[in-house]
Amino acid sequence: MLVPTVLRALTRAAPAASTTTAMVSRHGWGLHCASSRGLASKSSSKSSGDGPPPLNEEVLELGLGQVRLVLPDGVQELVDPEAAMGMARDAGLDLVMVAAKAVPPVCKLLDFRKLKYENATRTREQARKQREARTVTKEIRLSETIGKHDLGVKLAQVEGFLQKKYHVTVSINNPKSKKLALESILAFEEQLSGLAVSEQPVRVKGNKLALVLMPPKD
Repeated sequence: MLVPTVLRALTRAAPAASTTTAMVSRHGWGLHCASSRGLASKSSSKSSGDGPPPLNEEVLELGLGQVRLVLPDGVQELVDPEAAMGMARDAGLDLVMVAAKAVPPVCKLLDFRKLKYENATRTREQARKQREARTVTKEIRLSETIGKHDLGVKLAQVEGFLQKKYHVTVSINNPKSKKLALESILAFEEQLSGLAVSEQPVRVKGNKLALVLMPPKD
């Protein structure tokens, strides 16, 4: 009979259609969603706090109605992004968004290359200060009448510390003669010529003489 045959054909076709629908759902819609998320992420990243701020044409691409523009002299104006970009070109400066979440967003006219250079210089200076704050300082004690063998041992110790970029305080406590103690410390420093430098002269505090040695700067 014709009816059962048609029913069997429809029954066999149904899973295939369902499978096809599922494949479309997984592949077609999934790709569409991923693409949409990518576009949204790309758009939002320009105005978020992550990465460099929107600059020049990137500000225009955000499609904003107005921005609060801060001029080099500190004067603020409400203008559309195109007008702000024109003012930046006329001044030979960059249009930089500095507060994307403000209402309206805030932009400045400035030299972005100069700003990057100043920020990089500031970052290096901060890193240098942090390294100096973490500097390890060792102390080597001498006497004004130190023997040749002991002197060699002390020199080797200091050389080892300097190779590790440590600072070394060379000191003499309660010397019988401050003059001899000073001469001994200066002679010790002379033995390390080329391996160590001192930024300050020998300090005398009470009955202690001390000199701080450090590796030469690269």
